[in-house]
Amino acid sequence: MFYVITPMTRLFLYIYRFFSAHKVVMYLVLGISTVVFAIFASRLHFDENIASLLPKRDESSEMEVAFEDVKVKDKIFLEITAADGSILPPDSLAAAMGRFAALCSEKDKDGLIGNWLYRLDDDDLMNALYYALGALPCHLGPGAYEFLDKHLNEAAIDSTLQAGTMAFLPEMGSFILLDGQFFTRDSTSALAFLSPAFSSLDTQACGKCEKLLCTCVRHFQRENPGLQILYHGVVIEGSFNSSRIKWDLLWTVGVSLLVICLIICISFKSRGTLFQLLAPVVYGCLLAMACMYWLKGTMSLIALGIGVIILGVAISYCLHVITHFKYVGDARTVIQEEARPVCLGCLTTIGAFTGLLFTSSELLKDFGIFASCALVGTTLFSLVFLPHFFRAEDVRKNERIFDRVNVFNSYPLDRNKPVVILLTLICVVCFCVSGRVGFDSNLYNIGYKEPKVVASEELYGRKVNGGHFNTYYAAHAENLDSAIFYNRLLCEKLDSMANAGLIYGYSSIKGLLVPEAEQRENIARWKKYWTRSKTERTYRLLRKELAKYDWDTGGIDVAETFKQMAQSDYEPQPLLESGAFPEALSSNFVEQLGDGSWLVFTGVQMDRDGIMAAGDEVATMPHIVVLDPFYYAGDMVKIVHNDFNVVLMVSSVFVFLVLLLSFKSLILAIIAFLPMGISWYVVKGMMFLSGVDFNLINIMISTFIFGIGVDYSIFVMEGLVSKARNKGYRLLLCHKSAIFFSGLILLIVVSSLLFARHPAIHSIGFSTIIGMVSTILITYALQPLLIRLVQKWPALAKKVFKI
Repeated sequence: MFYVITPMTRLFLYIYRFFSAHKVVMYLVLGISTVVFAIFASRLHFDENIASLLPKRDESSEMEVAFEDVKVKDKIFLEITAADGSILPPDSLAAAMGRFAALCSEKDKDGLIGNWLYRLDDDDLMNALYYALGALPCHLGPGAYEFLDKHLNEAAIDSTLQAGTMAFLPEMGSFILLDGQFFTRDSTSALAFLSPAFSSLDTQACGKCEKLLCTCVRHFQRENPGLQILYHGVVIEGSFNSSRIKWDLLWTVGVSLLVICLIICISFKSRGTLFQLLAPVVYGCLLAMACMYWLKGTMSLIALGIGVIILGVAISYCLHVITHFKYVGDARTVIQEEARPVCLGCLTTIGAFTGLLFTSSELLKDFGIFASCALVGTTLFSLVFLPHFFRAEDVRKNERIFDRVNVFNSYPLDRNKPVVILLTLICVVCFCVSGRVGFDSNLYNIGYKEPKVVASEELYGRKVNGGHFNTYYAAHAENLDSAIFYNRLLCEKLDSMANAGLIYGYSSIKGLLVPEAEQRENIARWKKYWTRSKTERTYRLLRKELAKYDWDTGGIDVAETFKQMAQSDYEPQPLLESGAFPEALSSNFVEQLGDGSWLVFTGVQMDRDGIMAAGDEVATMPHIVVLDPFYYAGDMVKIVHNDFNVVLMVSSVFVFLVLLLSFKSLILAIIAFLPMGISWYVVKGMMFLSGVDFNLINIMISTFIFGIGVDYSIFVMEGLVSKARNKGYRLLLCHKSAIFFSGLILLIVVSSLLFARHPAIHSIGFSTIIGMVSTILITYALQPLLIRLVQKWPALAKKVFKI
């Protein structure tokens, strides 16, 4: 029988003989290495943040602020409304919000809740009023005095007093205050704003917080069935996103593994086959996770989830070794005939995944490292330890199933002209349209959207933001005065954008945030305006007009208070240091970061489709940040997309060089490489024809298609070369049988992902199935056809096959 004794084959044969003579040493090496890998794998921390998809940012850039721990981004929005859509009295809703907040605080044993903001107490309102009166001269610009000149006369004062109002409160965004409680404008929903005591990047804390709220909501609604509590926010979305990934992987991959185990048990008819199949994969996983711990200490959970698919490639190597033993019944022969193609397949697949290390995304790098290490561990176990677990009874197999598999594998697909013509036509069409496949750079589209979170967002958007989407922009500077200055420039820009129809409006407290230097100018203008004669004249006028009406002033002499204000000396009064607003409220407008710099926030309402256009308008302004990481994600994803072109080039060159060095024939290397290259264009073309776009997840899994395509190609090529050298058909039959079961297993695993509810996981299934099916068909049809063409030229065949 034909096999190539390469130095690598000799090495594995030597190890096999040594361990055969020293079984205790073999078990010690296996046991100790497994325990060591398991210990360090258990220490690996998983990052569940989808933002890890993105490449590293330039920390000196304003864009970095959008990814930092900014409290206004992490706020959780809650609404209490009638469950049946009816209208409840505002005082009932207000009381319900108070009870729910108390319940949450009572059950918050881990200190997850930083603070609540659902009402302003009388003390808060009085503090705001006192600040407004005491700091009034600090905030009045030149235009205010033109207003005073027009209204400081008997008729204007009389009109104001008749109307029964002497002051006004500034508009607080798009909500209203009823008895100090926050409500939507139609007063049908009570509102609350919860500030977590942790960062939204802490995914474990996010999950605990969501569970806390979920538990409190269930408890509260059991006692108050007529009320409905909805909530949303980055923290909540992140928690649902993470849990959805875990459940999808658990159920889809778990169920598919059960099906696979059933198929293997029925087909291979050996009690030890499951252990022989799964032990190398588990060993490889533990090695990969231990390597991730040694190299980084942490790993993206999404990368691990997608890495599960790579186990299908790992199982492929195990299947080749196990299936080969069932045909030959001798472990030494298995190593002689499988060491070279298995190692070659592992090396080329690792080459395909190693290209991911050249990208800018930490997730892609994690995926590349994990996949490569897992394949190394599985391959070593399959060739070093697995042969020692073979027993004489392991040659048993379900002959009926294997006979049908052999009939399928023996069918000369390359001699069926209609099939070859159809495959060729598909390949040509797909190649022509492959360049037109789209790429979705919007990460919103691959994040999971929990229905109740969507319902909360829609309610809030409809009743608070007029049905529009709300986002935050921020002015960022090293000190507060500079941030206030840039915020005013931003507001001027937003005014022009509103006039142009790019946005619907914005909420800002620019009138209350005045730099110290400008406050001093305003104070000087106040003192200059209120001359002694003007003060006395206005004082007498107020006394006269107030005497006409029976006003309850709470014992305050309004005219005297005015006189004191006009004659007093003032100093600048910074809003944040005044205590006029509680921190829970002021954090919606101003925040100081850990590095000492300041942010001044502005909430902007727009259509969701206009996020990118509006963001582009303001992001180019100096010191202005769009406080939405996914806005910047579009450009970053495009960077990763461009990186992927580098990945394809690096992987392709590496794989081709390995094939060339291994087969020592340019023609054989090209024939072995073609299925991988052609299948990539088939995938792109079929996705375009099906209307499916690439995204950051399914484009990553394309490296998997490369890897499995090369593996199948190498094993079929080994069998075809053996047959061409008149060494028989058995080696090709063994390899094709293993490919059949490997392909079946992978199709089951990948097909199960189509049932996942998480868009990122679901999107993997379609492109991977197309890639696998096209790879197998091209390998089974194209490679034998090309080999037969080479054999038609005896001189060329003699040189290529070394006959």
